[in-house]
Amino acid sequence: MSRRIERVIVDECIGPATTAVAELRRQSGVARAEFVFLAVEHPGIPDAEILDKLLDAGSVLLTGDRVLHNLALGRGFRSFVHTPETGLTDRRLAGIPARDRLLPVSGQALQDSWLRQPDPAARAITGSLIGLWSERQLKQFRTKRRRIRAHFGAADHLAASALTIYHFDAAALARCNAVIADPDCAADAIERMAACLLAAVCRPKAVACVKGRFFDRAHEKLTQLAKFATNELVPVDMWDVSALLAAEVRSDD
Repeated sequence: MSRRIERVIVDECIGPATTAVAELRRQSGVARAEFVFLAVEHPGIPDAEILDKLLDAGSVLLTGDRVLHNLALGRGFRSFVHTPETGLTDRRLAGIPARDRLLPVSGQALQDSWLRQPDPAARAITGSLIGLWSERQLKQFRTKRRRIRAHFGAADHLAASALTIYHFDAAALARCNAVIADPDCAADAIERMAACLLAAVCRPKAVACVKGRFFDRAHEKLTQLAKFATNELVPVDMWDVSALLAAEVRSDD
């Protein structure tokens, strides 16, 4: 690295004691740099805010998010990413789609924390997930959650968005519409869990999707996910989650 680095912006997915941090500290020009750990300084900050408010000519990004890494490089910033395949690298990663759509920025000043308290029902479900997933699965989940936040740019944008659920199965569509219309009609633990989540959404809508651009896009995405390892797909057994959630509800009673 030819230019001196004044600050290293360490993404939330990178811990202070990880190999990536140790390797970067050994790079020339980094010894006196300030390390800013986003998990501590600005927890929950969206990717758009990192690109807009934290990166400049005197800083470098350290991340495990391949998409964010490519986006930062595309905007002319310096970035390092650590992957099992490449180790620590500042080169653009091939095969990682990262079209810069100029993600929406909140317009707010840099905040100490960007976290919001989730809906109690959603918090209970995610709490049940934590008890089932491995550390690797939790990391994948957090990455996916970051991607969703990054897409909307701010929590207020996300809260104002419309939610449309696309089904490929007629029976599932019918049950979803029934639960939306009457949450008390939920027939099992899975439906009761869905009813809790749908109740937190303003005017949810479920529609059939058997062809057209939405169907084609979903099929394309599933095909893409099957071809290479990614953080975008996190497997989970929803029956196990619903069982834990039901046990928690009984204990509260």
